[in-house]
Amino acid sequence: MSELECIKGFKFISIGETSSDCTTPYRIEFDRNFTLGEFIEEVLKVKGWGYFEINGKKAEYKNGEIISQNPFLKSYHKNVVYCTSRGGWGCMDYKITIDNAISEYELMLEDRIAKIQAINEQYDLLNNSYIAFSGGLDSCVLSKLIDLALPGNKIPRIYANTGIEYQKMVKFVKRERERDNRIIIINQTRNIKKTLDEYGYPFKSKEHSLRVEQFNKHHMSNYIVKYITGIDKGKPTIFKCPDILKYQFEEAGKYNYSNKCCYKLKKELMHNYQKKIKRKITITGMRAEEGGNRAHIGCVITKGNDIEKFHPLIVVTEEWEHEFIKREKVELCELYYPPYNFKRTGCKGCPFALTLQEQLITMKKLLPNEYKQCLYLWKPVYDEYIRIGFRLKYYPHEKGVQMTIDDFLDEKE
Repeated sequence: MSELECIKGFKFISIGETSSDCTTPYRIEFDRNFTLGEFIEEVLKVKGWGYFEINGKKAEYKNGEIISQNPFLKSYHKNVVYCTSRGGWGCMDYKITIDNAISEYELMLEDRIAKIQAINEQYDLLNNSYIAFSGGLDSCVLSKLIDLALPGNKIPRIYANTGIEYQKMVKFVKRERERDNRIIIINQTRNIKKTLDEYGYPFKSKEHSLRVEQFNKHHMSNYIVKYITGIDKGKPTIFKCPDILKYQFEEAGKYNYSNKCCYKLKKELMHNYQKKIKRKITITGMRAEEGGNRAHIGCVITKGNDIEKFHPLIVVTEEWEHEFIKREKVELCELYYPPYNFKRTGCKGCPFALTLQEQLITMKKLLPNEYKQCLYLWKPVYDEYIRIGFRLKYYPHEKGVQMTIDDFLDEKE
């Protein structure tokens, strides 16, 4: 039967007599593993007609297309473990058995959806919360996950444009706002450079910057001693100052560092707007896997009997997120794709970024104007990084226009 021989990857093995209606029963023998989506795709290439059936549910196909409601879309990633069919002369009906074992991905998805729904039941997220939406990967996953858990929700997605967001990210968020009126953009009016000079520059991490600021105000307090030594009551502390940075605790007031940058340019703006819209619960896309302070917080942050923050993604991994993006067709900003390939897209050139050298190389080559802005804003920190050989080895523009990320990776090796 030529129409059957055209289907690649599996064979039709006759398991019974041809009936009076000229149809024959078959068992499908596979040459390789097929997901349900792959199997259906191969069948549709033949341009026949019939239906697919799984557990009593059917989807009709004809001339290469599903022509009825398709109840199997959420199962396209599952493996086909057994299949029989019946047909002839271009018509073929398929009864399919798929592997219904719940994957780790699905278990996590069900757990997160259940968690969101439970918190909504208890605290009324629909009317009391907003999503802190940065436009980044985590935020986009979070927004879609909330929609799966709470269909039809009107929870606002608040984007704070601080003035140091990537221009392509701002454009992405504006495009998203055109199709989703729940996205609200609020703009910072502070002068960024003056804010940094007044409140302090970020250096290494929020924890380190905070300790330097405390040292400038209170000199050698117990908190500073614990951070420098990495010991608290005979036990190792979570955070410890790298030896290369201990010099910053020798002369109070010499280094103008603090952790206030994020608060003054973004969080304060968000909090003020939060009061305006009277939604007291902040939903974020924070994940423990990212490390730092995030590795030690819970899913729900409460104050008394009230919830202040909700982090639905706190337990999920980067691998899980990418699977979610693939299955749910989540759109991301172009900065996550070639030629940029950014892993994170927060404030551009932020001195807290572990991959700062690679970011600056990419910006020098592909986003030169934004690279110049970073040099203007963060130069005091960058200069110190380069001076002590911490996080930055050099300025990309001093290595020549042709410098690439591959060049930097070669140097590290």
